[in-house]
Amino acid sequence: MRSILVIGGAALVAAAALGACKSDSEETNSTTTTTTTSSTTSSTTSNTGGGGSGGTGQGGGGAAGFWDGAAAYDPAGLPNPADGNHQDGNNCMNCHTGGGAAPQWIFGGTVYEAGGTVGAANVQVGLLAAAPGGAVLYTTYSATNGNFWIDAAAAGNPTIDWATAEVGMRNANGEVLMAGVPAATCNGCHTGGNVLIEP
Repeated sequence: MRSILVIGGAALVAAAALGACKSDSEETNSTTTTTTTSSTTSSTTSNTGGGGSGGTGQGGGGAAGFWDGAAAYDPAGLPNPADGNHQDGNNCMNCHTGGGAAPQWIFGGTVYEAGGTVGAANVQVGLLAAAPGGAVLYTTYSATNGNFWIDAAAAGNPTIDWATAEVGMRNANGEVLMAGVPAATCNGCHTGGNVLIEP
């Protein structure tokens, strides 16, 4: 049994082939995803695949079933605020840990268009994590500046076991799952020549 927790508004899907993060200091060549948030919706599905963002209908499988049970991709999907606010490319978790004025996030980062310099909007990012009673898929969309995040309070302040979590992203061009062990600090690994790129 899998729960789908939708964090964000409309849906858009984007995929990227990038390096997998094992920690803030390790980089490898693989694939990764991005995320954003605004409102929260939840549902449960008996599918063994993941969920999507922007709703809880049936979505196209792909990416080893990661998005199974998810709403269809929405090319207009954006978080709140839709402009991503600030600091694109910086490590979001330097501030968004719950220890200061910035809201606490489960994870956050920036996804770019091909070329790696312009932020990619409307990319759907998902985090599949173990939870009591089954897996939960947290999803969001990237903002107009490419930033994505999942607000911890909106998601119910979950504790994520990053050793078993999976991250994926998708857009109209395709979808991809991150290879390796993800981390909350997406931009901690995905910097310089290893930024997250949409398909």
